[in-house]
Amino acid sequence: MPAPPRPNQKGPTSAGAAQLNQAVALHQAGRLDEAEALYRQVVAQAPGHFDATHLLGVIALQRGDLAAAETLISQALASRPKDATALNNLGTTLLRARRLDEAREQFERAAKAQPAHVDAQSNLGNVLRQLGRIAESVVPLKRAFAGSPKSAEIADLLGASLLDTGDGRGAVAVFESSVKARPREARGWLHLAIASQMAGNPKRALEAADAALAITPGDSRALGARGQALAGLGDAGLARDAFAHAVLGAPDDAVARHNFGVFLRDLGDHDAAIEQLRKAVQLDPALAAAHEALVGALVDGGRGDEAMRHGQAFASAHPDSGAALAMQAAAHFAQGRIEEAVDLYRRAAAIADADAATFLGYGNALLGAGHAAEATKQFARAVERDPQDSRARFALAMSHLRPVYDDAAQMEASRRAFSRALSELDAWFTPARAVSGARGVGSAQPFYLAYHPVDVRPLLMPYGKTVARLMASVAAPPLDPRPTAARKLRVGIAAAQVRDHSVWNAITQGWVRHFDRERIELTLFKLEPASDDETARARRDATAFVDKPVTLDDWAQAIVDARLDVLIYPEIGMHPLTTRLAAMRLAPVQAAAWGQPLTTGLPTIDLFISAQALEPANGASHYSERLVALPHLGVCLQPLQPAVVAPDFATLGLNPAEPLLLCPGTPFKYTPQGDAALVAIAARLQARGAGRLVFFGSHRPAMSAQVEQRMRKAFANAGVDYDRTVAWIPTLNRGRFFGLMQRSTALLDTLGFSGFNTAVQGLECDLPVVAFEDKFMRGRLASGPLRFLGLDELVATTPAEFADIALRLVEDEAWRAHVEREIAQRRHALFFDQAPVRALEDALFEAAGVAKPA
Repeated sequence: MPAPPRPNQKGPTSAGAAQLNQAVALHQAGRLDEAEALYRQVVAQAPGHFDATHLLGVIALQRGDLAAAETLISQALASRPKDATALNNLGTTLLRARRLDEAREQFERAAKAQPAHVDAQSNLGNVLRQLGRIAESVVPLKRAFAGSPKSAEIADLLGASLLDTGDGRGAVAVFESSVKARPREARGWLHLAIASQMAGNPKRALEAADAALAITPGDSRALGARGQALAGLGDAGLARDAFAHAVLGAPDDAVARHNFGVFLRDLGDHDAAIEQLRKAVQLDPALAAAHEALVGALVDGGRGDEAMRHGQAFASAHPDSGAALAMQAAAHFAQGRIEEAVDLYRRAAAIADADAATFLGYGNALLGAGHAAEATKQFARAVERDPQDSRARFALAMSHLRPVYDDAAQMEASRRAFSRALSELDAWFTPARAVSGARGVGSAQPFYLAYHPVDVRPLLMPYGKTVARLMASVAAPPLDPRPTAARKLRVGIAAAQVRDHSVWNAITQGWVRHFDRERIELTLFKLEPASDDETARARRDATAFVDKPVTLDDWAQAIVDARLDVLIYPEIGMHPLTTRLAAMRLAPVQAAAWGQPLTTGLPTIDLFISAQALEPANGASHYSERLVALPHLGVCLQPLQPAVVAPDFATLGLNPAEPLLLCPGTPFKYTPQGDAALVAIAARLQARGAGRLVFFGSHRPAMSAQVEQRMRKAFANAGVDYDRTVAWIPTLNRGRFFGLMQRSTALLDTLGFSGFNTAVQGLECDLPVVAFEDKFMRGRLASGPLRFLGLDELVATTPAEFADIALRLVEDEAWRAHVEREIAQRRHALFFDQAPVRALEDALFEAAGVAKPA
């Protein structure tokens, strides 16, 4: 508290004035009892005397008698209501009583009465921070700092508010001034390190952290700041040492353990992160950031149920906490409860001190629910709150690509917005920000661009160039030269999905199972923990099976240590770690396959492995990589042969006596360009008085609802009764889906991005599949198998032809029976075809420049 003011009101007598001056001197000397006695004598001589009454209130405040302090200072203000010092002291009294809003009112009155009053401005900023009104606190704190630039306390408050509002540069300026004024105070250097890191200057952050450590060697907070700076400079090893030393020197410091845990989580070392974060919350149960990070680490580690329990427990103890809402939302999102996550994030984001991570999580949940426009707004808020957050910047750029569109014009506009966003992203990530940018690579990807029926190579090549440039800031282990003499070829496959999954079933499984072990040494890198019986089979089939690394550096080193000739990624663009690794040079030859069936755009990927039956004549022009089109379907499939379960038509709301045309695509596969064909089919079904288009609800009901809303409008415009001709049923497990296919009329492929697995499954059930053959490989994934089997009559090249084929299957029972017989006779050619595997082996030997063994 500031020293009492000099008296500024004359007493009734010269003796009274002398008493007041003597009382003030005693007060300033800390002799409160004697000062109080003299103040009371002055008041006795001059009742209501402002200075004496006010200073009696100050003494009560110093003693902690808040009720008396409030009464006395209020009495003094009755005679001088605009005295800034008295107003400030009344505010301080109310602040100590935790009557924050009332305190704020008094500090505002004091600051208005005397704008240059440093204590009033500082206290106003402080109480606004405590009220969660961080942005409003900046102005009074700036005024206080201007009046007292050497005050460490004011510098700390202002710097904290600037950091909390995302103004890292402003905070740096404050703390640079602070360390210049007080170079031997470690606290200022520590805060400068934190601010510099947030401002995207890890080099200055490291200098400041080292300066703090020079003053206070071994300080855990300064060691943590040093670790963050080193991580920002890309030196994960030294960063880990700094965090470890911080924890070793201060094992009971919850913040040190929290910082270490967050670093480990960013590395991908989930188990180690969870260990540190558990200790942090045990040491300080009120440390909300540690609880939030722990829930995130549990989610990342695949322990969603545990994350949910922890989030709910924290929320029970802190029902009004934004962090509690955000961690519950993250747990719901990880378990696929998207709508619940959206609601929780909405509530968390409405709290004044919501951080960038909350807005980022909210945006991801909204995007998952299909609310793309609102998601973009939340990603922009995340960037505004923390401009250095590379994940938020990637998310904002990618969010222009929506899952569901109203019309083709909206799709085109989104591509233009995405192109602009890519340019802005590339410009933002200057060389100084490359390491930070690398941490964002893969966190959000242009996944939905695949569903645009245009040549996307011009968009993906700039994206790939940016991603590869950022990942080049992460030092990849050096590659040893590989001998070219005749020998077995060392091939690696790095995949997240080594389990019963669409990419594994269609592509990877057949290669892993049927590579010639006399020619190929196969190392399988399993990037994700999820496992099943297919995983166990893959472990047996591979020459080596690697699934122990946890961090990016560990994975990169493990791949390089395998001394591969060729590294194949079946699914680039579908998993963060896969994309980050693929953007690095970890083998002499690197290849992508069509798990995500479009070019990667990455300059680090040399080959794109596809199939002759899937590619158009000009297919090579669609890739930044060299196209390798293997014979036939390019893969070695095996039939799924599930235990078939007969459908319960009554439960599904379907009439088995009428034609059922199955439409099993995910919502984002149904683009506006395909609506006309579906309307034409439904119009004929309506005219016949029987028949249904059967769609399947997804785990993202909002997306399904958006597709349905658009289709309803198209049907209404054409005068077609949507409810009479369309049915939506739940997604079925494999056995029930096969059972329904065996009792349906036809399966209608999606126009634009077709479905390989669903087409093959339909053919396995002898179900006629109607396919649309588009200009790009991703639009030929169903037509390819049909043409390979010689079933060209089921392939359409225009939407009108697509509708005609579907309707012929409905109306011409003899022809449909003929088609079913042809499928039954020919479908065996889809399965156990090892010719593509042999051709792949030859192509890999050629690309690697290695002679084949005799």
